[in-house]
Amino acid sequence: QALNIVPAFAWPVLRYSSLWTASYSSRAGWSLPARLYLGPLAWNSRGTSGIARGADGRLTIAAVSRGGSILVLTFVGDRWSLTEVPGVAAYASAVSMGSRLLLAAIGVDDHALVRDANRVFFQRSDDSGLSWDHRSYVTRAGRNPAHQLTLLLSPQGVLHLVWHEDKSTASLVIHAESRDQGLTWSAPDEFAAPGLVDGLRAALDRCGQVHVVFEDWVGGADSLHLDHAVWSGSWSHHEHLFSGLLTSDPALGLRPDSTLVLVFLWQTSPRREQAIARSMMAEWRSDSPALFGSFAPQHALQKRSRTIR
Repeated sequence: QALNIVPAFAWPVLRYSSLWTASYSSRAGWSLPARLYLGPLAWNSRGTSGIARGADGRLTIAAVSRGGSILVLTFVGDRWSLTEVPGVAAYASAVSMGSRLLLAAIGVDDHALVRDANRVFFQRSDDSGLSWDHRSYVTRAGRNPAHQLTLLLSPQGVLHLVWHEDKSTASLVIHAESRDQGLTWSAPDEFAAPGLVDGLRAALDRCGQVHVVFEDWVGGADSLHLDHAVWSGSWSHHEHLFSGLLTSDPALGLRPDSTLVLVFLWQTSPRREQAIARSMMAEWRSDSPALFGSFAPQHALQKRSRTIR
């Protein structure tokens, strides 16, 4: 536990000593791995929002070192570059607009006079990470521990920030947006999900709506399931997905045609020592921005089945 950062969950954050990359092509398969960073990492797949792709094809990802500094990596052309942002953070997410890097993180308020829960802050670099401006705070409330944030950039240049905060009886899923590349932010817009939220994932669909999918632990492990909600000016369309299945470990992504795809694990038995967890893909279907669609299971990815023990 670094300074006053609230630990995310009861299980330990996975700790590693280096970060590597490999690329894949249908003709040559996987390349040999290349090391990007040597040093201790507090790498937690549930706290890492994944690789963001900019309009120019630039790839960006943020990770947190064991000391709390943020590693921002960008892929341009055929190579990765890395910049280290000082500070103390627990979660980070980054996107790029050409040479401008935009970074959101959950961490310690440098100017806090008392110990408090995590803050959500934002920083920007206009020179590909060579220098960073002073952090601004999206929220300073600090009353509830904040976890698992994702920064999204729409084709129109609007920044969307999604995270969740824990309360004693519920979890708050929260959205804020910026239309001036992070100089100012809207007031946080939230909805309450009963019980513990985990595995929060967020993505933009082709209509510009923000989708979030997360694990709902309100009934414990024997009734674990995924919930889905949409932000389009306000929160709506909150639903429990795939009734009758135990579902977990969501991942959201876009096809080349901008169709939103959800991949997750599912099982039919609550008895974990006997359950088989299988991957399944679902596709978001909606005919227009004004009509909410639904996630419909497409097919099971049987090759990724594994037994949970």
